[in-house]
Amino acid sequence: MKLFNKFKPTDEVMKYRIDDDFTLYNSKKRIVNAIRVFPKNFDNFRDSDQLREIDSFSSLIQRLPLKEIQIFKTDEGADLDSFMVQFDMMIESFDINNPEDRRKINQLSEEKLELQQSILRRDIIDKYFYIIYTEKDISSSLDSEAVMTRILEEEGFEYQSLGRFEILMILYKYLNPIRSQYSALPKFSFGSDLSMKNIVNMDSYSLASNQLLDDYIVSDGVYHKMLYIQGLPEEPAAGWLASFSGIDELDYSIHISNTNIGDITKAYDKSKTALRMDSESQHLKSSDLKILQRKYSAIDAQQNKIAAGMKVYEVFMSMRIKAYTLEDLRWKEEKIKEIAGPKGYLLRQGFGEQNALFEATAPVGNFLFKDTQYCKYVTADTIGWGYPFIHESLVDPNMPIRLGKTFSNGIVLLDTTTWNDDRPNSNEFITGVTGAGKTFLLMHLINSRYNRGEKQFIIDVVGKELVKLTNDLNGIVVDSSSNQNSMINPLQVRLDIEESTAEDEDTSNIEYEKIYPLALHLFFLRAFMKLHVGDIQDKDIIVRYIDDLLTDFYGEWNINLETPASELLKLENTDYPVFEDFYKYVIKRYEQSGKGDYGRVPKERLESLIVFIKGLAVGADSTIFNGHTNVDLDAADTFNFDISKLQGRDDGVLAAQYYNIISFVWGYVTTHKRVAFKRIYADEVHSMLDPDLPDLSKWMRKISKENRKFLCGLSCATQELADALEGDSSKQGKSILSNSTYQIFLMADNDTRNTLEAQKAYDKEDLDFLELKAKRGEALLKYGHSKMRIRIDVGYLEDYYKSLQVN
Repeated sequence: MKLFNKFKPTDEVMKYRIDDDFTLYNSKKRIVNAIRVFPKNFDNFRDSDQLREIDSFSSLIQRLPLKEIQIFKTDEGADLDSFMVQFDMMIESFDINNPEDRRKINQLSEEKLELQQSILRRDIIDKYFYIIYTEKDISSSLDSEAVMTRILEEEGFEYQSLGRFEILMILYKYLNPIRSQYSALPKFSFGSDLSMKNIVNMDSYSLASNQLLDDYIVSDGVYHKMLYIQGLPEEPAAGWLASFSGIDELDYSIHISNTNIGDITKAYDKSKTALRMDSESQHLKSSDLKILQRKYSAIDAQQNKIAAGMKVYEVFMSMRIKAYTLEDLRWKEEKIKEIAGPKGYLLRQGFGEQNALFEATAPVGNFLFKDTQYCKYVTADTIGWGYPFIHESLVDPNMPIRLGKTFSNGIVLLDTTTWNDDRPNSNEFITGVTGAGKTFLLMHLINSRYNRGEKQFIIDVVGKELVKLTNDLNGIVVDSSSNQNSMINPLQVRLDIEESTAEDEDTSNIEYEKIYPLALHLFFLRAFMKLHVGDIQDKDIIVRYIDDLLTDFYGEWNINLETPASELLKLENTDYPVFEDFYKYVIKRYEQSGKGDYGRVPKERLESLIVFIKGLAVGADSTIFNGHTNVDLDAADTFNFDISKLQGRDDGVLAAQYYNIISFVWGYVTTHKRVAFKRIYADEVHSMLDPDLPDLSKWMRKISKENRKFLCGLSCATQELADALEGDSSKQGKSILSNSTYQIFLMADNDTRNTLEAQKAYDKEDLDFLELKAKRGEALLKYGHSKMRIRIDVGYLEDYYKSLQVN
């Protein structure tokens, strides 16, 4: 490596000036101004939304009252100071002497530390975009700023006007990529231009070379490689101006300037003449001839646009790669070229142009290569199509959960309790084939929400990892398969607030004396019985007779259709009847059949009903359904209702118990709004969307639509999406999916792909990714109207979750 003379950029590279009021002047003695434009998840927008953004950017460029602008992109460590404060506040709210709280303190402290370390390592970065423009004096700068901010606002861009010191900070960080991470620019001046410049400048700067056409820069322990884009794709993709802005540790500049139509016409004519001469070569291959013909046609198309009155701009794009070792610099350069080649970009370093490219890329508005072969002529529509303000990340404001990173390395910090116009509820829908990482993701969500104080109810059809996790969270595992110590009495009247009684969001003042729960509970029991008796002849008639008997039976216990909720809330669990009581009552009806008021149900029908009810009361299913409720949902923050042992039993028993549990939990949710945020996990939810039980599917849909009113979210998970969205219950299944603000799709099979394709909610590229490209732990995350591809990364917790996994 050969180092040339060391020198200050003040004297040899960038001639700029800083006044006492922090006004920055570039080498052309023009004042440097900047406006920050906030990026958007453009790549994950719907086509219609992308087109709207493209139109806005095209309109912005054409309306700006300037001859030229510079768009400058740089990376900075993410500003997560507010999250650190939230972590501290939550940690301080816990009692360190409480073992359960102590566990939360330890994990939240580790989570906070990992976030801090990730920021220091620059694993978590923000991408900053600036529109740089120059003016001759302060008055002109203020006038241009007023016009530009008005146009930005009218075109729907989120922006921030920057003061003189903030503009100086951008240059300071560009010149000092290491020092600026640890030392801010002081907000004072020593009264001379040199004093502030000495702080802003690099301590050392050297041009270095390994060989011909392999120059680079070394400054303050940082290696820099300057490149410019010489060739563009024939048909640039949407967002092409941001093709390289997603690369970390890459400063990227785009200079856009108005140009003279006459000069463009001459340049195009000259290019066409050269192409004609090249195409006449006798040694030209047919494939090369086709390339020349396409280039000629492209120039013709551009000239036609100009003739039609479309504006044309001169565009120059350059970039700086940064690294801390020469080897790393070489590696990054090769990676960028690997990205550029397939996309149709041609990158060059120039011949002895590293110094000039360094200044051209710098955020000082110097278009050094204007009217040179380094620039490209681009029409207004192509400029608009190049929408540059793109950064794929998600950072929610309120104690979000680290979910991982996007494919462009943006951080994903998700808080599903965030509600706004685009994200109206906290419902989730998670699906993935076996081995895709669905259980791993569920473990992370459950554990993270436990640490944040949420109350969680898991209906677990597998009974492995989530059982171990619940025990580790000091939660309660309810053996709902066959255990008298874990009983939920189906005959205990549930309190279920009807939508019409909770129209406003505030349910704290519900008048329980005006609510009559038995009618709704009889509806629950009707569906419960249909599930339990299974697919038999005359099922509807049998259930209807049981329904009539239950109405009379509750009257024996002083509960009728006019008993208000306020009275039921006074009852203890043991004040309600159990199935054995109902069984004895039906026998009594059978024995007295035909006598007095007991003659409404035929005796032969009563005889068959006794057979059905016997299984629930004293038969094989009595250990599951006969007994007083002894599950106290106030006893822990996390409950796992383990129904895994019912997998081998009759499907009707599994479905009936699933329904029994979720109804019981929903009754708690509706009467405990102020406890904490609550979440119900419905694993393998397709078992609740039985095509033979549309009423049950409607009830699940009801929960998904009304839970927000009670500070609750519904998390549905399934391996077989088609099972949840097809059959007689497809309308309800589709409604539950569409009403889930958050949809996480992991690796998918062809059935899932076809099901999603039929929904017309995802494009072919997304579907190809899920079926053909996604690996374990990779997912498509949809939140509101936005979506992104992510790699699930749980940091230090990965080993913990792996220790819970059961082979």
